[in-house]
Amino acid sequence: MLGNRSSEQFNVLFDVLSAIAEKAGNRFELAEKMRVSPQVIGRQVKLLRDQFGMKIKSSTKYGYSIEDWGIIDPIRFAEHRQMVNKENQEGKVNQSESS
Repeated sequence: MLGNRSSEQFNVLFDVLSAIAEKAGNRFELAEKMRVSPQVIGRQVKLLRDQFGMKIKSSTKYGYSIEDWGIIDPIRFAEHRQMVNKENQEGKVNQSESS
């Protein structure tokens, strides 16, 4: 089981990978959107490259693009991301209903 800090780091990694998969922007745009520093984005991209064997191309103008998913199955990742997004949306609806 992940500790609290490890869980938070994993969530950031998952969010960064999700944003890159959605072609959400360059390092600075992602950092602003996710409310973290550009250095955090850079470290997470390095981790994805080094630990997961991903080939991620970066461009200041066009942002990040995934050329090779390494050991991650892109279809299963997309399915999981959809499930997480759906759960997050349902959670927001439940919170607004209970307010």
